[in-house]
Amino acid sequence: MTLVEQHKTFVRAMDPRVVKHVVRLGCIGTRLERAFELPELAPGTGCDNRTLTEQCLVVPAEIHARNNPYAVHSVTSVPHVMRAYASAEKLILERGIPLTSIRGGFFMGHFFKSTHQHMLEKGAFPSVFGRVSKPDVSSNDLGDICAKVILDGPADGEGGHRNEFYEVTGASNESIEEILAHIANAIDGREIRFEDTSSTVTEVMKDRIGRARWDFVSHLLEHKEISERVSPDFKRVMGREPEGYEEYLSVAGAAGQTGLQEIFGSKFTAQGVLTE
Repeated sequence: MTLVEQHKTFVRAMDPRVVKHVVRLGCIGTRLERAFELPELAPGTGCDNRTLTEQCLVVPAEIHARNNPYAVHSVTSVPHVMRAYASAEKLILERGIPLTSIRGGFFMGHFFKSTHQHMLEKGAFPSVFGRVSKPDVSSNDLGDICAKVILDGPADGEGGHRNEFYEVTGASNESIEEILAHIANAIDGREIRFEDTSSTVTEVMKDRIGRARWDFVSHLLEHKEISERVSPDFKRVMGREPEGYEEYLSVAGAAGQTGLQEIFGSKFTAQGVLTE
């Protein structure tokens, strides 16, 4: 069973008489248009993500229009993961279940977890994805906005979240060197330099990372109109700015961990003191 079919099977199990609101956490770049990239999803209609017409839209046009807050139609093909996200959202809406889609950006700290030991021992962060800039989002903020949407409910009108699509990113687009400086300052000021290892990538390495993950992350980073966009949606819903790296690294979230502890585990206290 493909990932698209897995997502659709999950949605089909939702009983519209029982499920009153779906708050779905997806990713930036998800668009309902992408559900039409597989021919079996729109048999015989001639619909695709570039020529959507009224007969293609089972989802009402006004909802469909809201799902793309910035006009990005330059990409004609997307990874299977993103088609799965789009197909699930489309099917939820077609079944008449109120949907709020939280399309999150790259998580703060996520890129560094697998190399944290190397960062401490060698003072360097090697990245197979090369030099990038992105407005990373705190997992604390994603949890906060999801909780608010659930508690507010799917009411229509101002303050409601019925069939809304929120792109959630950090407040500023930062280079990898700027992010590493935040991490260095949060521990003991040691230098952590960036190492571009993208030229060493092999097909075997992609398989080890996971081909679906590699294609998904590479696609988003390649299309900077998606990965570097700073969205206003978090502030619009929450009434405050998203937290930055300094706050993420030093302030414990609802799970009781600081971002520094999330990246380096038990090697650091909440105050940034090395324990080993």
